[in-house]
Amino acid sequence: MIPVVLKPRLLSLKNRWRNNLALRNQFGRDLILGGFSIAVMFSIYFGLLTSLDKIKASYDTAYLPPSMILGVILLLLFTLLLFSNSVSALGFLLLGSDLDLLMASPISRYRFFVGKFLEIVGSSTWMVLVFGAPVILAFAHSYGAPPFFLVESLFVLIPFFCIPSALAIIAVLIFTSIVPANRTRELLVIVGGLLIVGVYLSFKLLIPESATKLTSITDFLNILQFLQLPAIDWAPSHWAAVALGERLDPTGMDRIPHIAALYGAFLFITSLAYLTTRFLHGYAFSMARTNIGGLRINSRQRQRILRFVTPGVPAPFRALLGKEISVFLRDMTQAVQLMLLLGLCAMYLYNLKVLRIVEQLPEDAKVWWQGFLVVANMAMGAFVIAAVCTRFVFPSISLEGQAYWVLRTSPLPLSQVLRAKFWIWLVPVATIGSVLLTSGAFAIRADPHIVIVSGLISWILCYGIVGLGVGLGAVYANFTWEHSSQLAASFGSLIYMISSTALIAVNLIPATLIILMRSMKVLDHTISVNEWYISIASCAALLIYLNYATARWALKLGENSLLEREKI
Repeated sequence: MIPVVLKPRLLSLKNRWRNNLALRNQFGRDLILGGFSIAVMFSIYFGLLTSLDKIKASYDTAYLPPSMILGVILLLLFTLLLFSNSVSALGFLLLGSDLDLLMASPISRYRFFVGKFLEIVGSSTWMVLVFGAPVILAFAHSYGAPPFFLVESLFVLIPFFCIPSALAIIAVLIFTSIVPANRTRELLVIVGGLLIVGVYLSFKLLIPESATKLTSITDFLNILQFLQLPAIDWAPSHWAAVALGERLDPTGMDRIPHIAALYGAFLFITSLAYLTTRFLHGYAFSMARTNIGGLRINSRQRQRILRFVTPGVPAPFRALLGKEISVFLRDMTQAVQLMLLLGLCAMYLYNLKVLRIVEQLPEDAKVWWQGFLVVANMAMGAFVIAAVCTRFVFPSISLEGQAYWVLRTSPLPLSQVLRAKFWIWLVPVATIGSVLLTSGAFAIRADPHIVIVSGLISWILCYGIVGLGVGLGAVYANFTWEHSSQLAASFGSLIYMISSTALIAVNLIPATLIILMRSMKVLDHTISVNEWYISIASCAALLIYLNYATARWALKLGENSLLEREKI
């Protein structure tokens, strides 16, 4: 039986699908992009299958059971789900536009909780399920699992995905009930800073200095011990990893207690989330809707500051910049997402110090590994940039909401509005990207010219990713959202992440070639300095054209999509 809270959402999805079927252009576009998504899933499957086969082939050197590999993957997923569920819970339980009607209706607290709980779980985990399916299939194929392993995996992963949703509900309701609404942003900044410091100190305690050196077999075993950190007895990721890993490659551990612990934790935490919702939701809802003493922005002072920091900028562009800043500051979910992403960036940069083990390798192996790590740093930094754009750039058009039509009555043409959005977001995103890539190159002790190339490529790559985010955000614009956190978990967001992944892969091909040509001096023929600079210039020209064409195409596509929508 479908909960009554979910019925309007399911009916809206059904009607939207019918409308897309009626619009041949949109249906064809979604069909093509859906096919591309399937291609990405196949890539994940074959890539992981190859990696697992190589790990199994090196069992003579070090035995890595599947439960250990699954433990690392599931711990990462659990952390990401906890963060994303916190944002979703804040929106669905406290900021949704349907809550005024639901709170005044005679619906019971139990039915309200079940409906909202399923909404939170579905909005935060459907994307993980889609791209997690090829991961499970790869493990099953590599280790020769029986056919019913897929059913067992679903049986194990359902409570695993529900636990972070229930924890997020408890945390959000307690936090909102304690903290006054007009002090939420300030406290979020403090909590975010403490969280980053806490993560840093935790890694300092968990990762010994010997794990960053590789001078003997003992140090190698220390690194293997570091890989066993996710095997914490009380962690749901460990229970799920053992339950699945023991079916793939038994090591003698009993699966039943781990499955029982997983379901016991699921029932207990979900029950606690229900009790928290029953007794605290009404008060937390009132606190979240309190605007007394909230954020106040002096319009004249803001305009003076903007004129001072943006000299020579046209007035319409400055007005859009001021409006974008106001929208960002007034949205509490944006502050939560910003703190989470800053914490992600801090963890990424700190963990790069572990890669300094390359300094202890022989010279021949060191050159190859350092070239590989430079490319890996660029790839990981690019994916962090894509994650930032998914949360902030892609929803920027939809965040206009019903005020979009007010914006359309201005004398600015739609093309200039989209370009203004593009330039407004390009500068902060490219700044973050250049800091990530250059800091990562410094962390792995790359040569100075490689650091400079990494910073240059970050700005070029951000041009394409931000343009793609604004353009596809306009194509999949949703101006009738109930709360802003819905926008980052939509189908359009999935398409944008897949498209940005493809763009990153295409950009990395020429960048990898010039870095490897310069770094790998063990080749019989090494290029001269002048040849390498010519290669850099050619690569930069190619990447500039590629990202410029991508951004221009995406912005034009978004403009045409919005103009078509106005005609309907």
